[in-house]
Amino acid sequence: MYVTLDEYRAYAIEHGYEVPEDDQEVSVQLVRASQFIDSKEAQLIGRRTDRDQQHAYPRDGLRIDGFTYDSEEIPSLVKNCQMELALEINSGIDLYAPSDVLPVVKERVEGAVEVGYASPAKVEAKRRESTAMNMLRRLMRAPSMSIPIVRV
Repeated sequence: MYVTLDEYRAYAIEHGYEVPEDDQEVSVQLVRASQFIDSKEAQLIGRRTDRDQQHAYPRDGLRIDGFTYDSEEIPSLVKNCQMELALEINSGIDLYAPSDVLPVVKERVEGAVEVGYASPAKVEAKRRESTAMNMLRRLMRAPSMSIPIVRV
């Protein structure tokens, strides 16, 4: 985890949210949030400082918004991202659920075949653009079509 229970509780209060009083439940939210950040490690800026470290941060070669970070430093953006993700978990959001699933539309003609298909025309803007996901995008490398080559 990147933050303490007390830091998370203070952040939640500061931003007008309530979190459970049960330390175990809050701890689970923070662990799940840090695991979600870690699941994006292949896309994160920089590289692990130690091959045996438990989480994706701290990182070497980390530069965010024009600022360089030491290899022992965990940026406040990472901590805030973890807390925002934990708040989403607290509110019942499944971080791993696809955000742009199209609903299935069915048509039935009596005496004929029933057909089901996804209809983008019937979808309202459902893409999840949360504070947490915006923070996470700032921690990630810009998408590219190139493949990094490493000499051994």
